[in-house]
Amino acid sequence: MDYKRYHLFFEKDGSVKNLSFKLEDTPLTELWIKNLEEADRKDIVDVQCYFSEDFVNVDNQLESLVNIISEEFPDILKYWKKPLTQDQMNDLHQYFHSSVEGVAVSKEETQKALGELNLAIHKWEMSTRSDVACVFYRLYSDIRQPLPLELRKYWSIDIRPPGTLTLGYYTIGKELWSCYLDNDMEVVKSGMVRPQLDVHTQVVFDLNPLYPAYLKRSWVAFDNWCNENNTLAYGVHSAMPIHRTAFKPVLAIAEYLPQRDHIRNMWNSASKITWTLE
Repeated sequence: MDYKRYHLFFEKDGSVKNLSFKLEDTPLTELWIKNLEEADRKDIVDVQCYFSEDFVNVDNQLESLVNIISEEFPDILKYWKKPLTQDQMNDLHQYFHSSVEGVAVSKEETQKALGELNLAIHKWEMSTRSDVACVFYRLYSDIRQPLPLELRKYWSIDIRPPGTLTLGYYTIGKELWSCYLDNDMEVVKSGMVRPQLDVHTQVVFDLNPLYPAYLKRSWVAFDNWCNENNTLAYGVHSAMPIHRTAFKPVLAIAEYLPQRDHIRNMWNSASKITWTLE
């Protein structure tokens, strides 16, 4: 592999801070790097910061989006009731993908709200779980490489230290692992499970470590859920390589990490974030 390191630069008020990562020497990382090499811009976009400290007013954000969307799609109100529950989020998520995704709208405000709804649902779901500290982002250019079957072995239970960069999902819809996490059999029964089929430019920067023992227990629980719900009857199961994608491949690991609050501020306040390979 020609490159050894990956750098991020955070610009704010004339100053620049950086994070540096050591690249994993794998064929999958090489595919991701190929996307970077083909990019015509060095900045990153679509930055989504998920820190437990910031999960305030997410219920109100969702309610505001639903009210805006209901002006053109009043049926969405059937899936809105407080207090919010995971089952309700599952129904709202499925309504989005089955009824309004890709449908033409007349108002720019509605289009914007639809674009934010899916992300707000995910943020609500994360807010109900244990401590969260991760960032999703991608390149400006939407470049993708087909994902060969033999590279799916890199979805593994290897240790993930703090500051790990993993490949993102970046697929509209819900993979089987997410259905398990949300106990969402409706997506499975309706044939709407959408596995990841390509390597793109989205990555996840995660500050929380994951250890093999936890990862193994999680995969066993995933298998048990599929067996108990007989997901194979609907053509999907965690044992299938295309659906065994719980823990995304490691692309790089941070060489040095500042304090959590400092990192959170870097991501949340930067006016521009760029990258280089070395």
